Amino acid sequence: MVHEVKVRQPLTPLDLGIVERALGDVPLDLRTKDYVPAPYITIDGRINPATSFYLWHHCRSRPHLGTATRIAGDLRGWVDFLVNERKHPPFIDERDPVLMATEDDWAAFTATASTRSLNRPGFDGDSGYLIPTSISWWFWPA
Repeated sequence: MVHEVKVRQPLTPLDLGIVERALGDVPLDLRTKDYVPAPYITIDGRINPATSFYLWHHCRSRPHLGTATRIAGDLRGWVDFLVNERKHPPFIDERDPVLMATEDDWAAFTATASTRSLNRPGFDGDSGYLIPTSISWWFWPA
């Protein structure tokens, strides 16, 4: 079974003015001072707690959503590798696949990631060097 691992963006802030106009009454402000907009990762629609808490904590200390989204993309690849390639169960006894990972899992992930990066367009898969024809014309002197 293939699990769907996605990065989700944080919910937009609640506009209390819209809620007040819709209800006709002043709503309670349920936002707390600890609300931090951060991306989160889901597996088959369920939030992955370990990675999502890490991203939330990262956004608390460094509130830049673009950087957090890039990190979330990297984490999504790691979680996807663990549940789909290494077959770690995504939801079992309150354990998380990220916390169940071993050094062998990490070694396999880095080997797979480096192989994928060498096989992308513009790189020679055998040597790992850039192919000269893939570099744009403005880098070469006329």
